[in-house]
Amino acid sequence: MSEERWGAVDDYVASLLASHDEVLEAALRAGVEAGLPQIQVSPPQGKLLQVLVQAIGARSVLEFGTLAGYSTIWLGRALPSDGRLVTLEAAIVADNVVRDGTLADAGDDPIALAQRRLHEMIAADASVTATTIQTVGAKGYDGFTIALVAA
Repeated sequence: MSEERWGAVDDYVASLLASHDEVLEAALRAGVEAGLPQIQVSPPQGKLLQVLVQAIGARSVLEFGTLAGYSTIWLGRALPSDGRLVTLEAAIVADNVVRDGTLADAGDDPIALAQRRLHEMIAADASVTATTIQTVGAKGYDGFTIALVAA
């Protein structure tokens, strides 16, 4: 199967079930005008996000990767009028990543493994620069990671 065929199916589904309006079109134009990579979700994928948010009755959504806001619009439309949508493109802060020093443990503790995996993923991505800072205070020995995704 070819990309042309996949595109034709997406176009057909979008025309019937995930049609565009001026707001969605404006987001796409803004992305092009800003020189952003054209990697937003397709209209059927955007509609899927909307359906999933509605299906679970979400009142809050956290979106990582705003780009030009195309998927943000789909997500926001699924929320109730008093819902909350937080979206971010590049200021990522992860808390509780040291947890009494378990970050340095090579064992099989699932929390330590998750902390280490986060750090490994960040280190492997050339578009991300980050650091982790250890903290000691009222909540004990812990830390946070701050990461910046290159624009």
